[in-house]
Amino acid sequence: MGYSTRGTSSMEPTEREVPAVWRGIGFLMVFITPAMGYAVAKLVVDANKVQRWVPIPPDLVAPGKNPDLYVIIGVTVVFSLLVYLLLSLFSFFLLSIFSPSRYGPQDVPPTSYRGKRYKR
Repeated sequence: MGYSTRGTSSMEPTEREVPAVWRGIGFLMVFITPAMGYAVAKLVVDANKVQRWVPIPPDLVAPGKNPDLYVIIGVTVVFSLLVYLLLSLFSFFLLSIFSPSRYGPQDVPPTSYRGKRYKR
């Protein structure tokens, strides 16, 4: 056994794969987030018809069966982005609470070296 073959199997980097549960949750979120956005948008547009919070311009009225189609699509995009933002913030806070600290008790504190000053 030569020097070049010693320890090569343990030195190879292992590829970490995302667990199937998290892939499934991500797949469901692709469909749940727009569905939640559409449901909230439909409720808000229907309540806006009754309460008249925001006047809908005539340019956004669609011809056909559902005249509020363009408004619902726009509000769905906005609420989908808001739901995604809230889920991202929620996962960020969970990760910051439950993840281990960046530095352990035996780590040396990072240095604040800025480099050599350039003089001409």
